[in-house]
Amino acid sequence: MTTKTTSRLGRPREVRRDEIMTGRIFSVARCNLRYRDGSLAKNDLVVHHGAAVFAPIPRKGRILLIRQYRHAAGDYLWEIPAGRVERGERALATAKRELAEECSLEARRWVKAAAFYPAPGYTTEIMHLFFCYELSKSRLNAQMDADEEIVVKEFSIKKMEKMIKNGLIVDGKTIVAAMYLKLGYG
Repeated sequence: MTTKTTSRLGRPREVRRDEIMTGRIFSVARCNLRYRDGSLAKNDLVVHHGAAVFAPIPRKGRILLIRQYRHAAGDYLWEIPAGRVERGERALATAKRELAEECSLEARRWVKAAAFYPAPGYTTEIMHLFFCYELSKSRLNAQMDADEEIVVKEFSIKKMEKMIKNGLIVDGKTIVAAMYLKLGYG
């Protein structure tokens, strides 16, 4: 997912990359970049394999959101479900696995709406947004991760939009999904 642009410096070439930290979900690299004019720049980069994010639509005009604690935000957030794409896994497979784990559901129909970078200034993470329909109780015996405590609740799309407007939904991927719903998905 790239677009062509031109600048006086041109696209830099990475001349060195050192991994400075490896974590459970991502790693951090320090990159040295050389521009066309010979100038050098350093860039710290969060390296992430991507995520599948999805909006379960139980029926027209309705959406399922989950509420869970997010340590970085220091609070419980309402959001659409999501999961990290594992090495070698396709985003749709991730979404299906996470729907079973987080909502105890499966979906008969999936529509990919978009792929987007949540923070391209410092991370390689790309999020693949799906809408899923024709929901039913999962036949899998999927378990939430040990550190997850999730509440699933159904909302009207209009209620979700009001929650965004009133600052009760502050999660970026959920706001992107709401925008796509406004454009006619769901």
